[in-house]
Amino acid sequence: MQTAINAAWTEVPQSCFADAPSSASLGRFDHDTPVSYRLDAELNSGQTVELWGYLQVRRDPKVIPQPLMFSQDLITDVDSPNSFTRIQSVSRLPTEETDLLTSLDPTQLWQMGKWTKQANTLECSKAYGVRMEMPTPPAERYRLILVVEPLDEPNGLILGQRSGEQRFLVLLNYGPPETPLSGLENVSGKAIGNETTFRGSLFQKNRVSQVIVTVEKTRCRVEVDGRKIVDWEGDRSALSLNAYWSTPDATKLFLGAYDCRYRFHRISIEPLANPGS
Repeated sequence: MQTAINAAWTEVPQSCFADAPSSASLGRFDHDTPVSYRLDAELNSGQTVELWGYLQVRRDPKVIPQPLMFSQDLITDVDSPNSFTRIQSVSRLPTEETDLLTSLDPTQLWQMGKWTKQANTLECSKAYGVRMEMPTPPAERYRLILVVEPLDEPNGLILGQRSGEQRFLVLLNYGPPETPLSGLENVSGKAIGNETTFRGSLFQKNRVSQVIVTVEKTRCRVEVDGRKIVDWEGDRSALSLNAYWSTPDATKLFLGAYDCRYRFHRISIEPLANPGS
């Protein structure tokens, strides 16, 4: 298991000599934390398997835990040459992050396709152009954090964004499994295949991944599982949204999918302070 994307994996040996156990003990935690886990097992036939998952340890069910070690995408003071200053910047946890998943009610939000909420997860149906608006508009500068799990062979995960008056997409893992594409859409009128395009698989069926989208006035960054996928800078007037993906309220973000069911384990948003404030 690990409690941060760039933390070491900690092995927790288990013993089982009969049927598969219904539970496994991870020990005790002395703080709230997200936990990614990987189960390595050997079957009676000698075949080895891996099972992946994600959970959260919370004292208060309403408070989202933060990792003690932030990945590089969450470091805000990266321009400082002083390593101590950088370490201090990592230790500052978000104070205004909003847990959208806990509070949203799919039956009250505009949507296409079918969206269902069960316990603390949200799922969308498998269809083309599935999407749902988020409850409230974002701040001028913001960070959107999601933990997602494709329930089918991965295809397009759609994250509708807003920068100023401009709407645009973050499109992830779209297209054939051999050559999926990711990037921003549209940039200067160009859809996927433009200068922001990343080529390669990001997701695996039934495996959770963390997606972080940071939107600023002249920049948009996208990280998946700690890996930088997009780092675009430019005039935000170059960003636009295809009419196909439009939603009624142009001030709001939206989630979407293309020919793949996704389960959302976390949807949260954090307003970012203006530079120099």
